Parts: sequence; structure tokens; C-alpha cells
Amino acid sequence: MKKLFPYLLFIVPIFGLQGCKKDYLQGDSSILIGNWTWTYSSYTSTCDKSNTEAYKIYPSQTLTFSIQIEYNANIRFYQNDSLLNAGKMKVGIEKVVNNSVSFQIKVNNNPYRTFIGFTDGKVMQFYNSFPFKEEANSCEQYYNYFSKDL
Repeated sequence: MKKLFPYLLFIVPIFGLQGCKKDYLQGDSSILIGNWTWTYSSYTSTCDKSNTEAYKIYPSQTLTFSIQIEYNANIRFYQNDSLLNAGKMKVGIEKVVNNSVSFQIKVNNNPYRTFIGFTDGKVMQFYNSFPFKEEANSCEQYYNYFSKDL
């Protein structure tokens, strides 16, 4: 046992470090890293079957939103520069076409906090999620647009 002790001192920390797996945004998902500022949201309603409503919602001095995505997969959501929510994200890149990616972000591994969108690295679009989303079984749709801060 005394002969094994020095080896155990070396091997046990290695296995311990393996258990501390970190999530980082690398490869295609690194396009999401940065500070994103909400530019507008488009809203479409088909509740009245004979008439489709469509309009846009823009930021104002009293209503702004932003998202901060870090290399270590931390994500933060802000309204009027106040933190609304934060968490760790998992990213699934669906496809890459012409330097744009479609993606799915799941925050804190919660299926009810899933964001679907696409980006070219300059503009990001979320479908029916932050900051505006449709209610369950609704006839409304929101597309939310963000631009990357330089």
C-alpha cells in the first residue's frame, strides 16, 4: 500500500479534474459571443382570420433589452440595463449556411427556457422568445432582432 500511495496522489487529482468539465463556446457556436442590443421586434397576429395584423416594436428611452453571452457559456438578459435573468447555456448549432448559423440555446438545461434563432455574427434573431413571445396556444408570433455591439 505504501508503494501505491505516491501513484494515488498523482492519479486521483487527474480524475478529479476530469469531473470538472467546462462548457465553452467554440467553433460555430463562438459566433454568439458578445453583447447584443435589441433593435426591434416584429409582431404578427392571425387571430382575426380575415385580417392579419403586423407591426414593429422599437426600443425607447424607457424600454431597452440586451443579452450578454460569454465564452464560458454564461448568458445574461437585461431590461433597461437591469439584470433580469442569468444562467449557463447549452448551444446546439443546427446548420451553417453562408456564414450564418441557426441555433438552439437552452438556459440552465431547462426545456422551458429554450431560444431558437439564427445569426450571421452581426444580427441575431430569436423566434417567439426574449424579449417578446407568444402565449401558449396563441395566434401571435414575435421575431426579436438584436445587433452585436462593436
